[in-house]
Amino acid sequence: MDIHKELKEEIHKAQEQYKYYADKHCVQNPSYQIGDKVWLLRNNLQTSRPCAKLDHQRFGPFTILAKINRVTFKLLLPSTMRIHPVFHVSMLEPY
Repeated sequence: MDIHKELKEEIHKAQEQYKYYADKHCVQNPSYQIGDKVWLLRNNLQTSRPCAKLDHQRFGPFTILAKINRVTFKLLLPSTMRIHPVFHVSMLEPY
């Protein structure tokens, strides 16, 4: 029984050490609120321009309509943009 307790402690110690080093490289998401203006990054969005290199790097600014969860936001997009209005925080930049 003593061996099981010792192994549990060692596993817990290893997990804490792994978490410590993994959290060092973790970047905190900016805290956006409803009504904030943000830029929408062009990553994974198709445009009608022939050359992606010369295309705009970001669109907007757009207003945040709703916070779906802590990393997903719904934006107020113009009707000409025929895309889904919910985006991950990695595709948004502060205005």
